[in-house]
Parts: sequence; C-alpha cells; structure tokens
Amino acid sequence: MCFRFSNWGCKLNQLPLPVQVCHRWYKPREKQLLPDFVWLILGLVARSVLHTPVSIDFSLWAIVCQLKDYRVCWHLNKALGLDLERKEDLEVTNSEGRTLWFSLFSYIDRVQKVTFFIFNNRCDNEYLVPELRGNDFFLMIKGVFPAEDAEQVFQKLLALPELQAVFRINPAKLASVHNLVIDDEEF
Repeated sequence: MCFRFSNWGCKLNQLPLPVQVCHRWYKPREKQLLPDFVWLILGLVARSVLHTPVSIDFSLWAIVCQLKDYRVCWHLNKALGLDLERKEDLEVTNSEGRTLWFSLFSYIDRVQKVTFFIFNNRCDNEYLVPELRGNDFFLMIKGVFPAEDAEQVFQKLLALPELQAVFRINPAKLASVHNLVIDDEEF
C-alpha cells in the first residue's frame, strides 16, 4: 500500500527513517527532501492510536424485549424496587466518526453504594455493542454487589413476563467494552 504526499512529491514507502507502518518497522532505502523530525511526525504520530485499558468494575446483563425504554424502566422499578431516572443520553462516536446518542437511565443506591444503569443498545440502526445486536437493552450494576444479590436481581428479571430474555454478559470478552464506560462521577 502506498500513499502519496503530493506537497512533498514523495511516497510513504520512501521515508528517510524507520517508521512503523501497520505495526511493522520499515526502513527506506534513501533520504528524501524533508528533515528527519518531519518524517517522524508524519510517520509515527499520524498513525498512532491510543488504546487505554478499560477497568471492568461492573456487572452486565443483556435484556431482550419489544418495549420502549421508559416502559422497561417502569417494569424494572416495580420489580427491583428502584427509582430509575432518565439522564443525559450516552454519547458514543462510532468507527466512521458519526456521533450516536443512546438513552440512559440510572439509580444510585446510597445504602449499598451501588449504581444501576439501563441503556439502549440501538440508535439509528447502529449499536452500542455491535457484537450483541440481538439485545435491546443492557442493565449495568457498578459497585460492590454481592453474588447473592446479583442472583436475586437475575431471578426477578427472569420472572418479568414483559422481558423476552435476560442473560449475564462477561464484559471482559466484549470488543466494544469501551462504549460501556460511564463516568458515574456526574450522577
């Protein structure tokens, strides 16, 4: 693959110093017109992608149902004794650079120090978690949540006839787990 830099009249495969192209080091044969520091900037910085590790400090359940988001929250409020409130939509930029907004509801349990989040998986035929396209909503529980309480929540969700399916998701196995990062400092 060869890119042309028309301003300088040279090709990417003729760079004057070792440059990482597609995760391989490439050393060109001869020097060109520009100084080394310019090629360093063009060759390395322009192709650098910063991937920060995501801390997974939450439990995640997928919900499949045909209800609107406010109806799902109403049923969850009744079944789990929560008071989910609509928050500002979750803003996510997809791989094409398009900004998408997904509905977000939250409830903070100050006694157990746990935060519940419900968010939609669909927005304009795009998905928050593309590898789980069949799911309509996600229930995220952040904080220290005992396994017995998690099992009770799961059983109560399964008992709701309005929900077609509910199952646990291991967030560590999701490729798009970075879309699920919610800054709960603002809640």
